[in-house]
Amino acid sequence: MSQLPQELIEAIVEEVEGHSNLTACSLVARAFLRPSQSRLFRTKSLRSGAYFAFDQALEVLNRYPHLAVHLRDLTIDIPNSQSAQAALGAVLRLLPNVERLAVNGNALAWNGLGVLPALAAAILAVISLPSLERLHLLRIHPPSSVLLHAASSVRVLSLDRVVLFGGRDPDIPSHSCSNARLEYLILPHCLATPALLRECDFLLDVRHLQRLAVHVQPSPWDYHRTLIVSSSNHLRHLELDCGDLSFTLNLPPLPVLQTMTLILARSKDDDGYWVLPSGLALTVAALAVAASRLEALTFTVLIPILKIQAPWRHTALPVFDTHDYRDQFPLLRTVHCCVGCVDQYATIQDLYFEVALKRVIRLMEQTLPAPHADGILTFGRSVQRSRLNYMAHLP
Repeated sequence: MSQLPQELIEAIVEEVEGHSNLTACSLVARAFLRPSQSRLFRTKSLRSGAYFAFDQALEVLNRYPHLAVHLRDLTIDIPNSQSAQAALGAVLRLLPNVERLAVNGNALAWNGLGVLPALAAAILAVISLPSLERLHLLRIHPPSSVLLHAASSVRVLSLDRVVLFGGRDPDIPSHSCSNARLEYLILPHCLATPALLRECDFLLDVRHLQRLAVHVQPSPWDYHRTLIVSSSNHLRHLELDCGDLSFTLNLPPLPVLQTMTLILARSKDDDGYWVLPSGLALTVAALAVAASRLEALTFTVLIPILKIQAPWRHTALPVFDTHDYRDQFPLLRTVHCCVGCVDQYATIQDLYFEVALKRVIRLMEQTLPAPHADGILTFGRSVQRSRLNYMAHLP
C-alpha cells in the first residue's frame, strides 16, 4: 500500500461516495487519512435547525484544528441566540480557505441587535478571504458597504431578499464597483425594487459579467436592461425571469451570447385557456436579431400544480415555424423546454405535475415545430428555487 503514489491515492479517494465510505477510507492507512478528511470536511452546512450544531462544530475545530484547512464550501444559518452566534463567529474565524459561502440571515439586521458585532466581523472576514470565489446572501440586512465589498471581491454573487440596513452609506461614491473578477451575478425577483437603483447602483455598473440571472420588470424599473447593456460585449449566459411577460423585451446586441433562459409564467386568455405570455413571440424575434451566435435556448414554464390543470391554447412563435430559423440562429444546437412548479411550498411533484408536463410537451411541440422536426427540441423538469430548497441549488 505504501508503494502507491500519493497522487493515485488521492485520485482513488476522489471517486469514493458516501460519508461512511470516506470514513472507512480514512482508517485504511496513513496515506489515505488526509485526502479522506479533505473530502469529509470539504462541504459543511451549519443550520440553525440542528441543535448544538455551532457548539459542536467549534468543539471539533478546537480539538482538531488541522481540519479547518479542508473546509471549502460552507452554508450557514445565522441563529437567533447570542450564544450560538458567538460560537458561529468563533468557527468562522478558524476557517482560512473558504471558497464558497452561503448565508441565510433569517431576516436579522447587521446592527448589533440582530447580529452580534463579533459575528458580523467574522462574516466580513470570510468575505475578505482571498480564497472566496462564490458568495450567496439570503434574507439578511447588511450595510451597503458590505455589499460593495462583496461585489468588489468575489467571482459569483447572489442576493436574495437582501435589504440594506440604514440605507446607502454616504461615503460610497456613485458607481464605485470596479471588480473585474465578478463573472456571475444573480438578482432574483425579491431584489427588483427601486432601492436597488437608489442604494446599490454599483451593481448596475459591473462591466465584465459573463453570466447574469435577473428578474425582468417593465419600465420604469427596467434595471435589467442597464445590467445587460453594461456587460453586453461579455455576456455568454443570460437567464431572465420574465413572469407573465406582457411586453416585449428590448434587448441590446449580444455578440457573444451562447445560452439564453427565459423563465415564464403561464397566462390566461379571455376563454380561460392557459397560454404562453403575450410578449414572448416578439421577444424571441428580438433575440434573433440581438444574439445571432446563440447555441442553446431554454424556455422554463412555471405552473401551479396542486389543482386541476386548465387546457392550453397554442401560441405561435413565427421564428420557429419554419426551418428558416437556421438563418437567424445559425449556431443553435438545442431548444430545451422545462416545466416547473410556481408554488413556493410545494415539495412533491405528484400526478398533477405529470399530467401538466405531458400537456406542456404537446404544447411546445406545436409551438416549436421546426426545432421539433430537426430533433433539437428536448424537455425536462425545472428545479424550483423556493424558500425550501433555494440554498441547495446555488452555484
